Amino acid sequence: MKLCILSNSHATSLKDGLESDPELASVLDCTFFAAPKSRLKGLEFDEYRQALVSSDDRTRQYFEMTSGGLDYIPVDAFDAFFIYGLFFTLPRLKRFATQTEKKIALDTMFKGSIAHQIARKLATASSTSIIMSPEPWRTARLGKTFHKRVLRLVESWSLAQPDTIYAAIEARGLPDGVSYLWQDAATLTRRLGTRPEFGVGSRRLTIDDKLNEHLKKDRRHMNGQFGAMVLRHVAERLGALPPRG
Repeated sequence: MKLCILSNSHATSLKDGLESDPELASVLDCTFFAAPKSRLKGLEFDEYRQALVSSDDRTRQYFEMTSGGLDYIPVDAFDAFFIYGLFFTLPRLKRFATQTEKKIALDTMFKGSIAHQIARKLATASSTSIIMSPEPWRTARLGKTFHKRVLRLVESWSLAQPDTIYAAIEARGLPDGVSYLWQDAATLTRRLGTRPEFGVGSRRLTIDDKLNEHLKKDRRHMNGQFGAMVLRHVAERLGALPPRG
């Protein structure tokens, strides 16, 4: 199955995961179009080429590097699209937030999400299946002292659970052919964070293809083990792999 992956720096975990999992690589023929930060924000649909294109030279360089030669995204060349990260950042809603507070938080999320902007353009240009997944929850911090650990436990209790947040986002609706893929619950702690081991060894996306490790204090990016889990769920959703368990 030919899968087009659009992402930012979070693409490195998917790339590392694909390379470490022969079964995944045998069922998913992945082409990455990734560039760090918000470089994909300016993508536009080119009617003549039937492609998403960027007017930014640096972004096109990243596309060439990550895709293996293409500096534009031909929408008819793939069986499915996976949009990962790209400032689709989940809000940390309070457990007892008012409807107004929830609306403000969700409005802010949707306004800043480059992922949703791209999904709408793709859905207009193609009838191909589009799967969206947000940036991972940040890795959990345990706290170095008993006092800090208690404070973090109290804070986590005050937050809405992931399923509540996912349901609120889904209630906003999506274009036909677009669906959400939420983070595997097995990767989360009770403190609404990703288990720390999935952040160890996460790597940067750089123009010269040197995927150097992030600093230890980085809590936003995940490693190849996490990326392989994400892509397995994508493959299962698309029917390329049978569901586990």
